[in-house]
Amino acid sequence: MEELQENRAYLLMQEGMPLPPEIKAKELPKYVVSQPAILRVGFDLNSPKCPDTLKIGEIIEVVESARHGDNGILRLRCSRGWASEHASDGTALLTPKLTEEEERALKLQKELELQNRLRAQLAASAAELHFEAAKRAVVRGLPMEAVAELKRAAETDESRAAEAIALILDTGNRTVRSGRLKDAVAVFKAGLEMDSGNVAMEEGLARAHEQLRQADLGRA
Repeated sequence: MEELQENRAYLLMQEGMPLPPEIKAKELPKYVVSQPAILRVGFDLNSPKCPDTLKIGEIIEVVESARHGDNGILRLRCSRGWASEHASDGTALLTPKLTEEEERALKLQKELELQNRLRAQLAASAAELHFEAAKRAVVRGLPMEAVAELKRAAETDESRAAEAIALILDTGNRTVRSGRLKDAVAVFKAGLEMDSGNVAMEEGLARAHEQLRQADLGRA
């Protein structure tokens, strides 16, 4: 019965006659022409060509569809003839037209993706400012200020957390070499708060503690 209705719809559309209510009740699938497409009289790819072709941007209603046995290409029949969904090289010729609900969902998805990209760009810019501030703090001999900036950088842009931890480790090692052992201990502890179990950080902390102990013994 459904096939008979589709055939009846096709014949009526060819004659330019309105579809009766019982056929209109089932909305025909629509396709948008994305590339110029050849129309043929029959299903077969070698059947005669129709006088006109499908032009980009046109919307057609499909009354029948079937896959070609030789190449698996989906063939679609509209009121003007048969066309292929894809060309033999895989190029999309006809794409399903989205429903209004689908179009709204796609629009919302694109808006969310755009917002996420903007947030990521803002986070990356803000994190870079924190990294630059940390470098300036190291130059000025303010290791804990540098650590604070690197923590903010990691919180702002999580993708750069590993980079921030590596710089905290480097700051701790620099501070040890400068002889500011208490500050070095504080730096390594802050690093371990961010990355507990970091072996290099634990080794740095142990080294700073040992040098601090030796210094205290030397003053005793």
